[in-house]
Amino acid sequence: MKEKEPDKLNIRKEAEQPLIFHSSREERLSRPGAPKPLPRGGFFHRNRALTITLVDVLILLIIGLGFRYFLSGTEYQARIEGYSVVLRGFHYEEVVFATLTVKKSTQNPETSAERIFVRFYLPDTGEEVYLSGGLPREPGEETVLREAVPAGGKADTLEAKVTIGGKTKRLRRKLER
Repeated sequence: MKEKEPDKLNIRKEAEQPLIFHSSREERLSRPGAPKPLPRGGFFHRNRALTITLVDVLILLIIGLGFRYFLSGTEYQARIEGYSVVLRGFHYEEVVFATLTVKKSTQNPETSAERIFVRFYLPDTGEEVYLSGGLPREPGEETVLREAVPAGGKADTLEAKVTIGGKTKRLRRKLER
């Protein structure tokens, strides 16, 4: 027995009208999944997380700089017995030119010492030079002690041990080239 095939239904639609496509921007944007327009304003108004992160980084930077400049002293200057002392160094070929500037900062110094004793030292090479000089007498007056320390070409740091009236301070400075 042969099964009957179902009747085929053919529907033909005559093109009575031409196809028309309609698109409206307002209609598309009013749908629930449509993108919302960005608010007016600058880049930081739209990115709140970025703004907060940048403010946090700025606060940490200010705290770090404040700590460095206000709380920790510099390694190359000091106050000893009413005198301010500054160490400078310059590396040139095989020699380090070391300079120590001593300035009287108060009218009545805390010591009756008349001389300063300095040991310039290069930790990289082990070279050291001893030097002494007179202290300034009047406030604002300076005494400059200079010495050429043999470096052997590989010194990066200059140290000085400064003694005024029995008090000693160690100063340290990276060398300029």
